[in-house]
Amino acid sequence: SGDADREWLRARVGEQTQEVMCLYAHLGLESVDALLLESLDDPSKLDRDVPKLHEAQIQSLITSYCLGPKLAHLGRMLPPDVVRDHLQKLECLQVQVFDDLSGCKMDDCLRKRAILPRRFGGVAPGISPVADAAYVASAMHFEAFIAEHSSRSNSSGQTLPLSIKLIKERLDQRAQMPMGDYTSLEVTLSRATEVINKAAKDHTGLLSRKEPAIPTSHDACPVGGVTGLAASALAAVGCDTPVELNGYDSRPAPFHELGRARGKQRDLANFLWVAYFNELFQAADNRNRMLLAEGATAGSGLFLQGIPSVSHFRF
Repeated sequence: SGDADREWLRARVGEQTQEVMCLYAHLGLESVDALLLESLDDPSKLDRDVPKLHEAQIQSLITSYCLGPKLAHLGRMLPPDVVRDHLQKLECLQVQVFDDLSGCKMDDCLRKRAILPRRFGGVAPGISPVADAAYVASAMHFEAFIAEHSSRSNSSGQTLPLSIKLIKERLDQRAQMPMGDYTSLEVTLSRATEVINKAAKDHTGLLSRKEPAIPTSHDACPVGGVTGLAASALAAVGCDTPVELNGYDSRPAPFHELGRARGKQRDLANFLWVAYFNELFQAADNRNRMLLAEGATAGSGLFLQGIPSVSHFRF
C-alpha cells in the first residue's frame, strides 16, 4: 500500500541520516557530540576516536558546504513528508555547530535564522523549510521532459515508449480529474504546489524591507465560458456565439501546468524563504528584528562567509 511504501522510504532515509549525523563527530565540538548522543537511534555507532578538526573556520566551512548539503538531493527525489523530519535533525546539528563556535549564545530566533540562505542572513542554509519547492521543481522538470519527448516523437512519426505514453496520458487527464482520483503522490504534489502558491501570494517581500510598489500577481486567471455581466455586454453588441476565456495561470506552481511553468528550485524556494523570514521577523523582539534586517541587507552574505575566522564575531 501507499502508506507501507512511505514508511519503507522513511526508514531508508532515516538510515542515511544516521550515517551522515555520525560524520559530525569529526568536528570535535563537545556540545555537538552531546546532541549526537541524544539524536542517534543507536549511540553505540558513534565513533569517538575519529580524526578531529580544531580550527573554527574549517569546522564552519565543512558544516556549511560538506555536511549540511549531504542529503539535500533527497528533497528533490522524495515527498516532503518523507524527508522533512530527517532533514530537520541534520539542521539541528548544523545550528549547534555555529552555536558552539559562538560560545553557546544563540537564542531560539538566531537558531531559526541560522538555516536561512546566506542572502537572507543565514550561515548554514537548510532545506526542510523549502522541501516543497525542491519536490515541485523536480516534478516540473520531469513533466517538461515528458511533454518535450512526446512532442518530438509526434513530429518525427516515432512511436512513444509505452511507459512515457501512459505517463503523458495521465498528465493530460489530470486537469479534468477530481482530486479523489489522485494517487497519494499526486495529492502530495498538489499540496506542495499550494504551499508555494500561497506563500507567493501572501508574502510579496521581506518585512524588513519596503514592499514593491506594484506587487506581482500570483493568481490564476479565469478560464471557461464568459458569464454574468460580461456575457450580457457581449450580447448587447451583437455577439451571439459563446466566448471562451483562455486564462494564463500566473501562479509560480500551477499544479495542472507544471511542465509549462518549469520553475527553478531557487526561485520557488525563495517564496517559502520569504514567508519563513517574515514569520520569524514578526515573532522577534526589537533586538532580533534589527539582527534579521541586518542579515538580509544586500552584501551581508560576504561578511557571514568570514565567520568565524576572527576571534570575536557577532552573528
